[in-house]
Amino acid sequence: MDTPDSLAADLLKAAAGAIVVTRAVVQKGALNIKTDAQENVRKSAPRRNAHAAQTINYDTTVNATSIDAEIGYDKDKNKADGKRTGPGGIGNLLEFGGGGDHSPPHRDLGRALDAEEPRFEASLALAIERLL
Repeated sequence: MDTPDSLAADLLKAAAGAIVVTRAVVQKGALNIKTDAQENVRKSAPRRNAHAAQTINYDTTVNATSIDAEIGYDKDKNKADGKRTGPGGIGNLLEFGGGGDHSPPHRDLGRALDAEEPRFEASLALAIERLL
């Protein structure tokens, strides 16, 4: 049976490991979303995506209270000299549409996020269970 002291020691140990396992779960989730979104772009706009799929990237940020991942089109990636934006510049058009019926939203990133949500939750729950 746990004593208050052993429980406190276990919780401190879990807290110390939480940042490491949580960061791994967030990074894997971000990578999954990136990969799925790239595949979604290739399927939803196979000829007219202007290589936008290859500009999807992610960054993770870790601080004292949170671990964040930002996934999206890098508008400056593969930018050619003299152009305002690279192929990622059409990311907003692909994701949100261009207004009217001629260019509906594809939600390539949104669909990838939706698909990752249950996997992310399960991975995070498993990581927490292992810590405790």
